[in-house]
This record gives sequence, structure tokens and C-alpha cells, in this order.
Amino acid sequence: MRFLILAALVAAAVAESNSGLVQPVAGGPVPAPDPEEAFQPIAVGPAIIDNFEPVAIGPAIIDTPTPSNPNPLVQIILNINAASASTAPVAPVEPVVIKPPPVRPVPEQVVEIEPVPVEPVLVETPVLPAPAVVLPDELN
Repeated sequence: MRFLILAALVAAAVAESNSGLVQPVAGGPVPAPDPEEAFQPIAVGPAIIDNFEPVAIGPAIIDTPTPSNPNPLVQIILNINAASASTAPVAPVEPVVIKPPPVRPVPEQVVEIEPVPVEPVLVETPVLPAPAVVLPDELN
């Protein structure tokens, strides 16, 4: 165990920064930026607006509505009084009676297994919880 701790301390002391390992190449990995260059402070002050425009409280002015296209994209044609509606009536379908095939039972030998005797359960005395103790007002 002491050897592992000593080896970890030596490894931490010998360790160098890895900034020189990544070389930018045309098709290679992108070098990570240094944290000092990427740091930008967060502005916490009030926002400065160059061109202030007050909020209009009056009614909104809307242009006249453009008329919709008279030709719809989908056209539905209903032929209610068509000549094909007066065809010959279809005969009603009669229900077909299907007799189920007779079932012939196959005799099998019944093997009776003796029931396993049930042992009585021993119930011990239950452990009751101790009642709560109320602290005096001085300790509260």
C-alpha cells in the first residue's frame, strides 16, 4: 500500500502539461484553446439600448385582409344522384350453420399424489416499540 502511494506521488510530481501534444494539421484534431483566451466575464450590469422605442399602447393597425384563393388545393366531388346508384339490390346474406366436430375424450390414467403435511408455524412474541419521550420545555 505504501508503494502505491509513493508511486502516485512520484507520478504526480513528474507530470507535465499536455499543451504541446496536440499539433494542428490539415486533417487532424483541432487544438483546444487555452482557458485564459476563452474566458469572458459575464456582464451583470443593466443592458444599454441604443435606439429606445416606447411601447405603443393604442390599437394595433392591421392591413386589409387579402382574399383567399378561389381555387382550393383539394377538390371533393360527390355524385349523389348518379345513375349507378339505381343498380339491382343485393340479396341478403344467409347465416351458415356450421356443426362442430364431435369431441372424443381420450382416457388417461389419473395418478393421485399424497398431500404434503403442513407443519404448524411458530409465532414468537412481537417486539413492541418503546413509547416516545417528550422533552421538557427547557430543552426545546
